[in-house]
Amino acid sequence: MKRPRKQIAAIVLCALMAALAQATPPPTSLTVLRDSYPAGTVTLAWNGSASTGDYKVYRTTALPVVLAPGNLVQTIPAINSTASWVDAIGPTPPYFYAITEDDLTPGGESVLSNTAGYIEVEALGGVGEVFTPFGVPFVTWDILTGAPQYGSASSRPSDVIREQSEFGLINTADRVINMTNFHTAWRNSSNVWAGTLETTPGMDRGKGFYYSNRVSRPTRSIIICGEVDHSGAGFSYSLLIPDPTPGPYVVRPFSWPEARVLPVSQLELLTDGFLGGANASDSDLLVCMGPVDNGKFAWYDNVNGWTGTLTHVTPGQVYYIVNQHPGHSWNFTYSFNLLP
Repeated sequence: MKRPRKQIAAIVLCALMAALAQATPPPTSLTVLRDSYPAGTVTLAWNGSASTGDYKVYRTTALPVVLAPGNLVQTIPAINSTASWVDAIGPTPPYFYAITEDDLTPGGESVLSNTAGYIEVEALGGVGEVFTPFGVPFVTWDILTGAPQYGSASSRPSDVIREQSEFGLINTADRVINMTNFHTAWRNSSNVWAGTLETTPGMDRGKGFYYSNRVSRPTRSIIICGEVDHSGAGFSYSLLIPDPTPGPYVVRPFSWPEARVLPVSQLELLTDGFLGGANASDSDLLVCMGPVDNGKFAWYDNVNGWTGTLTHVTPGQVYYIVNQHPGHSWNFTYSFNLLP
């Protein structure tokens, strides 16, 4: 005897709901941490559920992290509810990670955890004091040294740069400097972070900073780690682009606050007030200060659209906008939710 279609649909729905109810939950609170310098590793830590299954680590060099065999880099027995894994720093950062838990039954692998990752800032060396611009594209945490665990968000240099800078006296230690208010922080001779940028935490996404490599040291690789956040979570900022007259013109540096790479055309600059022109000399300009694309710029051709040597914004780089239209000021308003 054939079952009525409605009865069959109900049975299928019940089976689906039962499967979902029994689905393996994904790990949570994935963090990535680099403690020391020059050790060439990062430590991942996360929370799961102790089981007879496995944790699986997926890694990519671009977002999003996709659950695919080619991205699987490590399998770890899920014998503990809190787990960690050490990975060598790759040759071409950025790198991004997400974790699953697999109970080893058919279809028993969970969806991916939250995503975390890191970028590399090459703090240039040279004679005397050398300044390298950079930004923070992740949510960073207050994590205890030597004990990776999920903390609360922090913008202190002691949590962002951690133990990667050279410590010493204020005139010999490496420094981190806010480009806008010049608040500064350094690790003092007692190996403790000091300065106004530490006591008044301000290493936030969207701001521009200098890493000061001191006393004729060689180039220094600084790893910036954290959680990828494109949800918005209330994060937005508005940057005044002032009228260029009567002068002097004030440069307002900002960093790209995301881990995504996006075309300049998706920043909605024209909607905010960016004005184009017939050539670069009479269009507003988006200019990169570095550290990678230093000197590259984008402008808007009123006939052909966006052009120039700068085609994308990338995590960790610092930018500024040149207003070339006297009598016109506007606000560059950034929000995660406005971007695809």
